[in-house]
Amino acid sequence: MGVDGSDVVKLRDMTTRPNIAYNIFEYEREEEVEEVRRLVEEKKEQYSLPGQIIVYCVKIKKAKRLPEVL
Repeated sequence: MGVDGSDVVKLRDMTTRPNIAYNIFEYEREEEVEEVRRLVEEKKEQYSLPGQIIVYCVKIKKAKRLPEVL
């Protein structure tokens, strides 16, 4: 979320919980909110209730704005 891909170091280790998955997606900065909204909608269709989706944000300000668009 606002990080240049060339500055990213991806560290990945096995997850022992089969119900948890981690993903990294690339997108254009100006498309950030729409991409998060699209991804959440896609996952809501994939995993029905009581499934949960967690979106991590770098900044609190951004995290507080996301529920408005989701």
